[in-house]
Order: sequence, then C-alpha cells, then structure tokens
Amino acid sequence: MPINDTYTIPAPVIKFLLEGERSFLALRLVHGLLYAIHSSLRGNMSIVPAQFPKEHAVRTSSLAAAVGPEKCKDNRWLHTACQDLGSGLITKI
Repeated sequence: MPINDTYTIPAPVIKFLLEGERSFLALRLVHGLLYAIHSSLRGNMSIVPAQFPKEHAVRTSSLAAAVGPEKCKDNRWLHTACQDLGSGLITKI
C-alpha cells in the first residue's frame, strides 16, 4: 500500500529535516508518520496541536506497508531510522 496521496508538511518539520543530514530510512519514517497523521485527521493538518498534544501510537506494520523498504520482513529499518532521527525529533517539532 504505497502512499498515493498529497499532504502538507509543516514548516517546522521541513526545517528539522534540513538542519541535519538525515538518512533515507529516516526520511521514509518521517514521510510515513506525516501520512499517518494526515490520514487520521482527514487532511486537516492545522488541528495537529489540538489532536496530538501527547504521545500517540502507530502500527509498525502500517508504516512498513506505506513507506518501508520493499520485501522487508522485519522492523530493523525502523530502529535505524529512529536512531538517525534521535530523541530530538519530539522536542524540536
């Protein structure tokens, strides 16, 4: 189920991604997370602060299906992407 839709990327996210050299896997993960938010809010990204003020969960299988490496059988790519993004992702966005 590769993503076949358009959505808005908030300016702070773009700034965060451009500030450092991010791996391709990290960019895949951010793309998948943004799409998950976009889908759950039906495209209304302006209500993100009100709807997502705390931690939320997303199934890794959903991310893998949308943006994961083709024919990947495990979640190692997610662990690698999370390490690349670091813990600063939550505090900077």
